[in-house]
Amino acid sequence: MANNNDNLSGADNTFDNFQDGFINAVTANAVAWGIAPAEITTLTNAQTPWVAAWAIAKNKDNRTRAQITAKIEARKDYVAVLRPFIKSRIQVNVLMTDANRLECGVQPQDKTRTPVPVPNSVPVVSMVKTGTNEMALYFNQPKGEDGSSRRGKPKGATGCLIAVLRGGIPGPMPPPNNPDSFTERHTLTRSPKWFILDPGSAGQTMYIFACWINGKGEQGPWGNLNTFVL
Repeated sequence: MANNNDNLSGADNTFDNFQDGFINAVTANAVAWGIAPAEITTLTNAQTPWVAAWAIAKNKDNRTRAQITAKIEARKDYVAVLRPFIKSRIQVNVLMTDANRLECGVQPQDKTRTPVPVPNSVPVVSMVKTGTNEMALYFNQPKGEDGSSRRGKPKGATGCLIAVLRGGIPGPMPPPNNPDSFTERHTLTRSPKWFILDPGSAGQTMYIFACWINGKGEQGPWGNLNTFVL
């Protein structure tokens, strides 16, 4: 069966078939499922205007604009009662089995949590000088990565983790190659990240490693070392 969200928001004839079977099942099993008579009354009180309005408005060749409006309003009021009832008294009712929920036309909730993936790609990092003592860092997916044309982060990534080392004038010494030794770290959820530079830092070097990070704090692989001359 379709899930209850589809039944509540689909075509009028689909909704009508669903609500009819739903009310019949709930009414017949109210005692076994611990549903109070007052709750049944609330449901049927909302059902009655819908049934009457739909009986008229479903005849597309002989209905008025006022009758269509009455049908729309009756369904709106009915759904406003059905939706919270299904959520609180059907989906999480400990007296009901998943078979009982299917009997009501309601798809049981998926109890299996989808694991949060650890990103396996690496960010592309760029720096732009925006002022005398200011630079902006941008990150995004490499071209061709899944989703790169639509969003700045891959699926599962909530941010970009960067490790930063501010060095001196580039010289013959080899650049650092281990981000674990970089004590300056920033977790970025969006670009740009602004860096305010110390006066007199022109010509110095900023080394940056970057990786994606998911909502559980798990890191993807570090990318290659990025070297920017300030």
